[in-house]
Amino acid sequence: TLYGDLMIKDVTRPVVLKGKLLGLVPEHDGRDEVIFSATTMINRQDFGVSWNQVAEGGGTVLSNAVTLDITIAAIKEP
Repeated sequence: TLYGDLMIKDVTRPVVLKGKLLGLVPEHDGRDEVIFSATTMINRQDFGVSWNQVAEGGGTVLSNAVTLDITIAAIKEP
């Protein structure tokens, strides 16, 4: 579990991401690359993202619920 702050459009809110280690990949120079994934769901209106449009069937084009999926790859410097 990762705790942090997310800023969108100058609005900062705390978020909690569920993370997972995807693996270690050996690099050609002998160092290991570590790969993680993390995900969370936010309400876009909490960050001032409120644009929407009515669809032909009467519903809205965009949901307020947004899933953020992040993949991180890192190599430790010598």
